[in-house]
Amino acid sequence: MSDATDKRLSFRPYRKVLESVQIQFDLIRFSLKVIKPKDQKQFFKQKADKKLADNEKFRKYLKQHKLNSDEETDQIADERIQSIKSELRRENCAGNLHAISEFTEDRLNQSELLLLVAHFESFMRLVHEIFLLAAPSKVFGNGFRGEQNPKIPIREIFDSTQSYWNTQKFLKEHIAKEVKWLDSQNIETKAEYFAKHFGISFGTAAEIEELKSIMRRRNEISHEIYEPPKVHDEMLKETLEKGKEQPLVLNPMLTKARRFFLQIPQTCVEQGGKTYQSYFKKY
Repeated sequence: MSDATDKRLSFRPYRKVLESVQIQFDLIRFSLKVIKPKDQKQFFKQKADKKLADNEKFRKYLKQHKLNSDEETDQIADERIQSIKSELRRENCAGNLHAISEFTEDRLNQSELLLLVAHFESFMRLVHEIFLLAAPSKVFGNGFRGEQNPKIPIREIFDSTQSYWNTQKFLKEHIAKEVKWLDSQNIETKAEYFAKHFGISFGTAAEIEELKSIMRRRNEISHEIYEPPKVHDEMLKETLEKGKEQPLVLNPMLTKARRFFLQIPQTCVEQGGKTYQSYFKKY
């Protein structure tokens, strides 16, 4: 069977995606390490020049359309010029350049972690679905989440689109619900689920604790992203109070995340390939 016609789930495409993610971020990290302070200053100067040019266009627009008096327009535009120049001086100071480099590196680690988790969760949903298709009795055969005789509404068996009981349609709908339910659970519940129903371990107790820590950090990052944005003065004040901006994702945590998010799916697919060869490849 050629790879083009083989529809079994394989680990290889997933591994290539994660390797590609790491290469892209490592390339950016390398670029940041070789960039010189003068290049950083030139970057900020170009940004400031663009803002100054836009400010003059704004001044011209206000005067052309007589939206304010010329004196008011000049005052607004001149205050904006002073603000831009002040911001440029602050950005070009040595301490700020160093802080930005450290902050950017942590942001890269955060972004990579978010992408790794997203790819991991997406692939694990697919792994879960294929296991349920291959062996639905592993989960549904002995009751349903602790219920020995779960109630199933008649409407889930018959609907307006069928005149008979379509067992495959019924099974696929329940599989979809089960996959969605497990996807909403924490990593500890997922680990217990795969161990109980499919005999697959996500790792030792210590490794599960590390996984929980990684997932908590992902949640913290996601929460921070959607917090109301802070102005520069607020960020500066916080930084001065803390003494130094504390990174959220240190390199050791990112290294462990990379390993876990490769190791767990690989173990699942390899185990599936041993037991359900019609649904999984061994690689």
